[in-house]
Amino acid sequence: MDLIPVWLKRLWDMWDLRMLILLSLTIQIILYIFGNRRKYMTSIGVRIIVWFAYLTADWVATVALGKLSDAMASEHIKHDSNNELLAIWAPLLLLHLGGPDTITAYSLEDNQLWLRHLLGMGVQFVVAISVILLSWRHSWFSILTFPVLVAGMIKYGERTWVLKSASDEQSQHIVPLGRIPTEMGNHLSYANAEALMLANHFLAEFRPHTSKPASSEIHRFTSTGRPVAGFLGFDMYVKDGSKYWKAFEIEMGLIYDLLYTKAPIIYTKAGSILHAISFSSTVIVLVGFFLIIFMKDDLLKHYRSVDIAFTGVLLVGAFVLEMYAITVILSSEWTMLWLMKHHGQDKLVTQFFQKFPWLFSVHKRRSWSNSMGQFNLMSFCLRHKSPKLSRILSLITIEEMWDKYSHMTRVDIHEEKYLKEEIFQFIWSIQAPEEITGQKALQDHNCLEELQRFSIEDLDIRIIIWHSATELCLYDLDTASTNNEDTATINDERRTCKLLSDYMLYLLVISPSMLQITSSDLAFKHISKYIRDLTLGHEPDEHRVSEKLQTFPADCQYHPIMREGL
Repeated sequence: MDLIPVWLKRLWDMWDLRMLILLSLTIQIILYIFGNRRKYMTSIGVRIIVWFAYLTADWVATVALGKLSDAMASEHIKHDSNNELLAIWAPLLLLHLGGPDTITAYSLEDNQLWLRHLLGMGVQFVVAISVILLSWRHSWFSILTFPVLVAGMIKYGERTWVLKSASDEQSQHIVPLGRIPTEMGNHLSYANAEALMLANHFLAEFRPHTSKPASSEIHRFTSTGRPVAGFLGFDMYVKDGSKYWKAFEIEMGLIYDLLYTKAPIIYTKAGSILHAISFSSTVIVLVGFFLIIFMKDDLLKHYRSVDIAFTGVLLVGAFVLEMYAITVILSSEWTMLWLMKHHGQDKLVTQFFQKFPWLFSVHKRRSWSNSMGQFNLMSFCLRHKSPKLSRILSLITIEEMWDKYSHMTRVDIHEEKYLKEEIFQFIWSIQAPEEITGQKALQDHNCLEELQRFSIEDLDIRIIIWHSATELCLYDLDTASTNNEDTATINDERRTCKLLSDYMLYLLVISPSMLQITSSDLAFKHISKYIRDLTLGHEPDEHRVSEKLQTFPADCQYHPIMREGL
């Protein structure tokens, strides 16, 4: 007795290809809508949806294209006239493999796989061509496969091009639209015009340095006598922090677009031409398809009604997604920058902007999440763990990852005015790289010689040292009584130190690629184990651990942070 009923097998044989293609279209819709929302949404649900859709998109489209090719080669349907209608599905799947404009990579590592995508593009193109040739009947439907094939190849080629650009050091220096003079933003009645122009200025100034270690670049810059603020592109005569914060928010959004979307191509002249060709091809096929249906009634009897309807759904879906992509492009910061660059030079551009200002609603969109990731070493080490859950996670080898991500938190900093002001004041005060490493702070408090042993070059160990020191200092403040009248300022300072300290450890543990280091796990695992060992035989207690850490001799060769191997 078969486990699967015969009728269910037949139903699957009839609909498996169509279900796969429909699933591929659904995944594309999800990626189009949610692809770039990671930029300003921190919801774990959105991230899981995008992650799952991104991982399955290529697989589903590739399997569907393979099954379509296999179906065309089958003897019992090789001469079926319905095949020429099904052949349109092959280049439509190339459109799906090209992916949406809103996401080309989920992580930075995905950009390094451009060569694999190039090879895949060649293979899938050959498969699509073979499907078209096997089904060719010299009919109108067969002719329609060529415009879709052009659109599919452009989309797939754009994706591979973008992945290569994001992984190539030379291409990483390129900024779409180039450097735009800041005075051009004064001509537009746009609330964030000045901030957008500053963001473009910062991006053009700072992007050439992104592929090099920050410390060496800052040292090279400050060795000429210029402050670090100049390295970041600040106007040396304007020291108002609020002026720059909005620009930084927009700049982060622009950098995200360059790393994870098709922005490096879309907003270039070549990219605009390719996009226009792709969109025109999609429109031609859509219009041609419905003209054939409504004007050639005698032809429809040769094709299955369900496949005609299914093809129409796929073409309408492709058109709607293209229209959505155009809407996203028009409402982006890049389009606003383009308008600023050409405003006054092209009367048509000026009139178009003035007539349809609602199209360019960039000011209504967020450029980032307005939140800071947080990770605290002490609470991570002293947290309570369920033995049963630990065993299950250990069996599937994800316990360490689960521990890290489940302990990560985020803090909304939209109203953290003191934090933002302190960051800018610190940037303006830096005159040399040594002031960033913490040596100047030790020198100002007359303890540089005593703690010189902790002046380590490795960034990961330095972050752990200062994070631990911050925790102990905050513990001292919590346990000591104070009669200081300026309580509000002290609380602001303590909160700022706490936020920045936990944020730096968050970068080290959760996003080490942002720090350009490779040895973060070793130092973090070592200090975590040491803190846990302090609680052996006792209930996890932050007070007990803090007291033991404070009484540990700083110059001891067996200090937890100075142990062999670190």
